[in-house]
Amino acid sequence: MTKSVEERLTEIESKLALYDLMHDYQRLGDEKRYREWAECWTEDAVFENSFGSLHGKQEIFEACDGQMKVFQDQEHLVGNTLFRVSGDEATGTGVLIFIGVPDVGQPGEHVITGGHYDWRFRKTDDGWKISYAYLRFVWSKGDRSGMFTTPT
Repeated sequence: MTKSVEERLTEIESKLALYDLMHDYQRLGDEKRYREWAECWTEDAVFENSFGSLHGKQEIFEACDGQMKVFQDQEHLVGNTLFRVSGDEATGTGVLIFIGVPDVGQPGEHVITGGHYDWRFRKTDDGWKISYAYLRFVWSKGDRSGMFTTPT
């Protein structure tokens, strides 16, 4: 059955809103605005990654705010994203490249790591939010503490 113009437009608007959400997710993290960054998540969100399994927006905020303090500057590059929308829920995938600089006076000394994201999203009264994220780190260079993968 062919979707109506209205259904297709709603799907396009939802996908654009998800791209905006992911932009905020990356940019707010890079700017260390973690309280605002946490607003990208639902209250009951789950974030699974090398930190373990984090449950709820507050726990996700506290873990990332604490862990990322080791970097004076950072960049998150999320690309190759794909979103699939089904009503008020959506799924997505993406690829991450992260660069963390512990001392901006020595930018050549940095951590660079990459991996794959799998997301689930839910449309709320406040717009689209991340309800679940799984981040599988694949590679890392300069991660001597093993924060992202096995130490190099």
